[in-house]
Amino acid sequence: MKLSVFGLGYVGTVSAACFAMRGHNVIGVDSNCAKTGLINQRRAPIVEKDIGGIVARAVEAGMLRATTDSSEAVLESARKMSLEGIVSKQLDDVYRAGQRGWIKIKCRAAQEVVLGGWTSEGGRFRSLLAGVYRDERLVYTERIGTGFGEGVINQILPLLKDLTVDKNPFEGQNAPRHKTGVHWLKPQLVAQIELAGWTDDGQERSKGCVKTGPLPKSS
Repeated sequence: MKLSVFGLGYVGTVSAACFAMRGHNVIGVDSNCAKTGLINQRRAPIVEKDIGGIVARAVEAGMLRATTDSSEAVLESARKMSLEGIVSKQLDDVYRAGQRGWIKIKCRAAQEVVLGGWTSEGGRFRSLLAGVYRDERLVYTERIGTGFGEGVINQILPLLKDLTVDKNPFEGQNAPRHKTGVHWLKPQLVAQIELAGWTDDGQERSKGCVKTGPLPKSS
């Protein structure tokens, strides 16, 4: 579980370190950069038997880090709680009915998918066919048909045409079949989608494409 601990005095530091050593991913928040700096250097900002070693091990394991940026911690906590987002305002601002000066930050879950095809209709681009690798097979997960402005289409269409092949790269029972307007791709491009969830049969439900790019090379 991802946790945020606000205030890195005695109670906050001990709590953050112990939560981290119990397997939680913890962000410690404090406005004092000296405290956050010590923790990120694997040192405790308080004096207490054994706490220095616990902090050091938690930081080294990547389970504990500290920041002076409270917005980062609040947003991470909101994501973990599956909230729609957070509303923020200036510190000295007050609520006024009907005002629109406050800012809403959405929590968007992202998923990276591999592109294995695209569709067209009447000579115009319509959608992307995407999947994920499972047991070294590219398994079809969804058709992405939203999130493409004119500029995005003009940018990715030449790439899609260059990578178009005759063979369907998808495998499994849910693999799409060839029909008019379906074009297969070499699986060399990825897309980051705004994920709405998964269906019971392993299909993705997305809110649209965020960005596309080359498939990362395995090390």
